[in-house]
Amino acid sequence: MRIHWNQTLLGLFLVAFAGIGQVASAADFLMVVDSSGSMQDRTEDGQIKMAAAKSALGELRADLSAHQVGMLVFGHRTDPKTPGSCQDVELVMPIAEFSGGSYDAVIQRLQPRGSTPLANSLKRATTELMFRDKETPKIVIVVTDGNETCGGDPIAVARQMRGMGINVTVHVIGFGVKPHERRQLEELAKAGNGKFGLANTKAELEAAIREKIQPVAPEPKVHVVSVQANPELSPIETALVGRLTDKSAKVRRATAETLQKMKATATISHLSRRIVEEDEYYALRAAFYAVYSIDATAAETPLIDALQSKHTKRRIWAAEFAVNIENTSTETELSRLDRALVERLKDEQAEVRRAAADSLHKRKTIAATEALFERVQGETEFYAWRSALQALKTLSQPKAVEAIVTALGSNNATTRQWAADWAADISATN
Repeated sequence: MRIHWNQTLLGLFLVAFAGIGQVASAADFLMVVDSSGSMQDRTEDGQIKMAAAKSALGELRADLSAHQVGMLVFGHRTDPKTPGSCQDVELVMPIAEFSGGSYDAVIQRLQPRGSTPLANSLKRATTELMFRDKETPKIVIVVTDGNETCGGDPIAVARQMRGMGINVTVHVIGFGVKPHERRQLEELAKAGNGKFGLANTKAELEAAIREKIQPVAPEPKVHVVSVQANPELSPIETALVGRLTDKSAKVRRATAETLQKMKATATISHLSRRIVEEDEYYALRAAFYAVYSIDATAAETPLIDALQSKHTKRRIWAAEFAVNIENTSTETELSRLDRALVERLKDEQAEVRRAAADSLHKRKTIAATEALFERVQGETEFYAWRSALQALKTLSQPKAVEAIVTALGSNNATTRQWAADWAADISATN
């Protein structure tokens, strides 16, 4: 295997799906695509690997059409030598009813660029899948042309996935792998209770993936009677996890803080669930920082779920903590987290709208400029209006001026008044 950072690992596709056809229910299908630099290499029949992968994936539309489908991509934005390249993992298409248009658009945007954080991608896939129906069978298909390049342990992550009670199997397809690279991939499949296969051309890759997307009988239901049934937890971790749902918020907070100090990786799923379900601020904050400290890449999904909570305070808190998550939005495209924050700009509660605007402000999310502009025109509560305007001023001074000018011509007298009051502040730095 070549040692170049940009030629290390081609394509990883993780496909998670639940039951098909008459013997299983429609699937939760998560495809994770590695867009690393080695996708610039060629297959044995002369095709560029990226082109071969895109073509193979495109041929699977009919196979996927009956399922809930999502896509996770890594290595697509950051050069291998850039700090943070091993955290370059993004859910570009959340799991939802299959849409051929969205699927094709995501595939066509893929360009080979970065490193291959295989273990981090499996962790991110785990945090996405663990909030799905636990009894629904999920099959993960990994397609890669090499091994982990970021120092992670994908085999250990696969074992952890299997021990979480989310009914998942991990298959691995080696796409043009070198003989010495097979061992790790075979061990990864074994750890995930799956099978290992090889593919060297586009046609073989398509066939190998399709073979894994065949009707399968669901696994026998596993009824977890208590948290002690999780073999990944040590005795002390088992006892502490039980206290994450203690009736005392102080105990829940202390428990999360202790798990953070212990760097208890096996408890991430339990801590993540507290972010989504906790109703006391300090206990939720402790759970968030525990997850973030143990594995920052795992903190995004539970925050997004908390932003969609029916609990108003939880939505506010999630927006507040979002400033800690690395901003992976570009100037024109929103990351999944920033999309969730933009959605909250239209929340029914003004406090949530204000918190979302403040978070986008602090995260310096330029792609949210238009959404903030719209809020300046349509906001009905002063403090939320002011937060949107101040965020807009930081992100785009000309757009903030345009927003004030437009607001001064509003049909709403209150909006015109606010715009008049703030016109001097906005124009002062123009």
